[in-house]
Amino acid sequence: MKYKLKRVGRIKREKGEGVKIVEVDETSPFKRLGVGKNFVLLKLNGKKVRDSLDFYYYFREEDVNLFEFLSPDGEGIKILSFLEEGESCGFSFDPIKPKICKNDCIFCFVSQHPRGVKVRKTLLIKDDDYRLSFLDGNFITLSNFSGEDVKRICHQKLWPLYISVHSMNRDLRNFMVRPKKGSSDFFEIFNKLCECGVKFHTQIVLCPGINDGKELDFTIRELFRKRKNVLSVGIVPVGLTDYRDGLFKLKPITPEYSKMVISQVERYHNFFKDKVGRGFVYLADEFYLNAGVSIPMEEYYDDFSQIENGIGMVRKFLDEFDEIFFRKKVKPHNKNFSIITGESFFGILKDKISELNNVHNLNIKVFCAKNFFFGKNVTVAGLLSGVDIERVILENEDEMGDFLCIPGESLMAEEDKFLDNILLKEIERKFKKKIYPLRYGPLALKEVIENKNF
Repeated sequence: MKYKLKRVGRIKREKGEGVKIVEVDETSPFKRLGVGKNFVLLKLNGKKVRDSLDFYYYFREEDVNLFEFLSPDGEGIKILSFLEEGESCGFSFDPIKPKICKNDCIFCFVSQHPRGVKVRKTLLIKDDDYRLSFLDGNFITLSNFSGEDVKRICHQKLWPLYISVHSMNRDLRNFMVRPKKGSSDFFEIFNKLCECGVKFHTQIVLCPGINDGKELDFTIRELFRKRKNVLSVGIVPVGLTDYRDGLFKLKPITPEYSKMVISQVERYHNFFKDKVGRGFVYLADEFYLNAGVSIPMEEYYDDFSQIENGIGMVRKFLDEFDEIFFRKKVKPHNKNFSIITGESFFGILKDKISELNNVHNLNIKVFCAKNFFFGKNVTVAGLLSGVDIERVILENEDEMGDFLCIPGESLMAEEDKFLDNILLKEIERKFKKKIYPLRYGPLALKEVIENKNF
């Protein structure tokens, strides 16, 4: 890296300016210049850097870049640099501190946690930040917007964004979302962003008797009219725990209701597929599992744009499972172990494992974990707690085999901790049993089966 370094003495950091550097890679040329942990990047090419998004937008590897830092002891440092081919800055930045949701949605899952029980902190954060929507695919309500936010999104082309719509009927949406006084208006912001050319993936949390039926028809049609901007509509069922005392009364999703919704939405999906070449509106896997209806084939999901929203995950799993275990060679070493999963996925996984056992002469058992932590209406594997896993092991300890596999999505990505703050290693010690999280679906299961050391 070619550079010029200039120290400018003590300087003050302006309000809203700067992003803290939490780590600098050892191979970074800036590390050799003394830039390190707790330095703050104030400006890049003369423009204020408010967060990591600004850095990536303003930074151009092929151009000369002027960096302005504030050192931990308050000294200002300017570095004019030209990175050579293959070099990178090597900065890791402080995570974006999210804007918090100010709404009081009638279906909010965060409001339904068991009282007096410690849960993972991330489950208590109601983020409503367009930056995390762009970076991580988090759904936002557009209630925390300013004119500057709209300008930034349009200028920096921060899309696609993921938007919680729920209803295109203004009165009904306000009833469901219950925005606080002074919140930005959803429809005003939505239309302004559309005018700028912003692209969206949208979400409808379906609540029986409220935004379904004719209201759902209206919302789907209105969003389809905006298809130049709206890339997809994902419909997910309302999630209800056993801890709703004092909250708005909502009806659970039943098998009969799921069948009705599938029939209603698939008519739109098929019509849109014929008209514009994509299904546009997609139902969460949970509707099909709840109704006992076969999961749609791969073609239904088009580009799987809402897979992280639980739309198409089961189809991906089924297709990958068949590809890995029945179309390629597998060399099993581990023949006798168990897998725990949630109620909604139990039947599908049990059937596939039964096929696998027959083809490869294995003895893998599948156990269903009911959710006692949140309640009977919560059936997905990702919301199983450590207590739920322990209960299954305790009831079936003699049948578990040599070791145990659990859903990887029930653990935090950064560490092996369940949502009730129980550590995986604590359960391993308690039951003297090796437990392996399946974080990569069928491929992770293949690694387990072929691993001699388990």
